[in-house]
Formats: sequence, structure tokens, C-alpha cells
Amino acid sequence: MTGGKGKSIALASAAAGGAVLVTCVVCSWGILCEEWDLRQLGSQDLATRQSAGEKLAERGSLRAIPRLLEAGEDRLLEKIIGLRGEPALPCLAASLEGSSYVHLRWRARLILKHFPHDPAALEALSREMREPDPSRRESALEALRGSVDDLVYCLGKALGAPSVDARFWAAGNLETIGRAAVAAIPALVEAARGEPPSVRLAAACALARIGANEDLFREALLEGLGLEEAKESSHSYEVLKEAGKDSLPLLIGAAKSDSWPAQLWAASRLREIGRPAREALPALEEVIRKEEANQAAQVMAALALAEMGGPKEVFLPLLPVGLRIYGYEYPIAEWCLDWIRELGREARTILPAIVEDLHRLAASEGESDPREFKTLLQVILALEDEALPPVLDLLSEKATPARNRWP
Repeated sequence: MTGGKGKSIALASAAAGGAVLVTCVVCSWGILCEEWDLRQLGSQDLATRQSAGEKLAERGSLRAIPRLLEAGEDRLLEKIIGLRGEPALPCLAASLEGSSYVHLRWRARLILKHFPHDPAALEALSREMREPDPSRRESALEALRGSVDDLVYCLGKALGAPSVDARFWAAGNLETIGRAAVAAIPALVEAARGEPPSVRLAAACALARIGANEDLFREALLEGLGLEEAKESSHSYEVLKEAGKDSLPLLIGAAKSDSWPAQLWAASRLREIGRPAREALPALEEVIRKEEANQAAQVMAALALAEMGGPKEVFLPLLPVGLRIYGYEYPIAEWCLDWIRELGREARTILPAIVEDLHRLAASEGESDPREFKTLLQVILALEDEALPPVLDLLSEKATPARNRWP
């Protein structure tokens, strides 16, 4: 029995050894075949290279990844990644170092397709976005089109770039993304406090479009109204109109700026808000008192003051100006006339300006529109007997074309 048992053990050992030997032979054969096919990838013959690539992909060869990346064989790489999964990632990530921006774009895209949010791929793309070369930045941007979160992450990193152009570009793209770029707010806040002013403005505009707290962007956005570059100041104004239409601090800041379109817009909005915006009275008075201010902005500021119950001595002198520059066709002229009617005799201080306009029209020898006379007549009627003496004086002059044209 003992001899039989020993014989069985010997046979089992032999069988196990044979299995190990077969396994070793098979493995060695597989390694040899892989090595052969890897060599064949360097063949001058296209068919030979294609056949070798197919075999390596079928085996899921990790060693083939660098060679297939060089050849740009997306389909075969996809097959290897599908077979091997996570173990393929280190080989793919290693290829990002030293890649040209063209190769980097599709290699990073391949990685992120199968391994979403991979840190190595995102770091490589964010480095490209910090480059002064716009073609490299755009190439990296293109690689991230499929994932807003990854794009926002990389653009946020680019806001810390040494290149001013890169920072300006990154902020502009984040503005375009809008509310989905919330994760970039901390980086944008830093940019809005840095240099130069163009980057501060771009960051402020992005923060406004994202919907960040106004305190984070107000100063830089208002500063942008005064930038020398017309495109930048104009963009600041457009963003301001969207972000500031219901914000008293922004409306007051716009009224205090040196940008007449911003002053005109702010005064118009404050007029619509009326008495709840009385906090803006000093800013509106400042617009009116500025000698170099735009007349249209001054007239609108005067109308806003009137709506808020501001001092009559400040806004009244601008009402005849509104009639003069807007004539009879525009709502602003109608608003000026409405306030003169509302005030009646209290508006008598504007009478000299009205009489001066009557003299001007009377001396125009038919060049003015009769409707202008009708507008002035309505003013005179609103002033009641206060206007009677100077009007009679005008009509009693020896040469009075106005007498013949009076409506």
C-alpha cells in the first residue's frame, strides 16, 4: 500500500510539473509572439504593420501602447483599453509628457473618454492653457469640449498663468460658460484683484455672468467703464446693464463714472425706480453739475431727480434743454413737458430759456418745424400768467416772423 501511495504521489508531481512546463512554454511563446509583433510595427510594409497592430490589440498588449500612440491608432488603442482597463492608464498618461500640442489634444481626449477627470490629463491640458501661444490654448480647450466641469477646472488653473493673454483668455471663456462655471469663482476673484486692468475687467465680467456676489466684481466692473480700449469699456457697459439694472450700488457707480452712455443708462433706470432710489440723489446731482457731462445724460438725471422728489432748483433748468435737444418726437421731451405741466407756476424759473427758444424759432425764417412752436406754446400755457409779459413783448416787436407762424 505504501509503495502504491508513493507511486501516486510521483505521478501527481510529474503531472503538475508538466502543467507548469506547458504554462511556461505557452507564456514564453506569447512573449515571443508579442515581441515579434512589436518589431513588425516598424516594418516598411503597411499591411505588415496593420496585421501586427491588430494582433497586439487582440492580446491587449500594454507594451504596444506607446507605439500605437505614435502611429495615432485610436481604434486599436480603444480595443486595448477595453481589454485591460485601469492598467492601461499609466502607459497612456506617460505619453502626455513632451507631446506636441496637436498630439496632446487627442491623447488627453482619449484618456478622459475612458478615465473621466484623470488628474494627469487635466494637469497637462491646464499647462497648455497657461501658454502664451493662442493655438496651444485653443487646442487644449478643444480637447475638453465634452466636459464642462473639466473645462472649468483647467480654465481656473489658467487664471494663474504668467501670461496676461492667457489669463484674459481664460476669464473670457469662463464668462461664456456662465453659471456652470461656479467652481472657478475663487480663481476669478483673485484675478479681479490683480493686474492688469484688462484682466481685472475680464474676471469681473465672468463673475457677473456666473452670478457671483456683486461685492466680488463691482469695483473692477465699474473701473472697466473708464478703460481706454473702446472694446473693453463697451463690454463693461454691456455686462453692467445686465448685472446692475436692479442694483443701487452699481447704478450709483455708473452715474458717477465718466462714461456718458453708462450715466445715461443709470439715470434712466433710476428714473424708473423713482423714490425708492433716493440714495442716488447726490450722484445724479453730480452728473447735472458737471460742466463736461453729456447733455442727454444730464437731462435724464434731471428727470430722475424729479421722480425722486429732488431739489427743483437743480433739475428745473434741464427741462428746457430736454425739450430743445429731443424736440417733439421723443418720450424724453414728453417727460420734460409733463413735469413742467405738473409744476405749473413753480417752473417759472425756466421762462428765460423758453423765451430764448421762442426768439430762436422766430428768427429761423421758416427753417424750424411748426410743431416746435406748439411744444413751446404748451409750456407757456403750463406756466399760466407767469409767461404772459415776455410773450407779449416778443409779439410786439417790429419784425416778428413768429406772429405769422404762431399756431
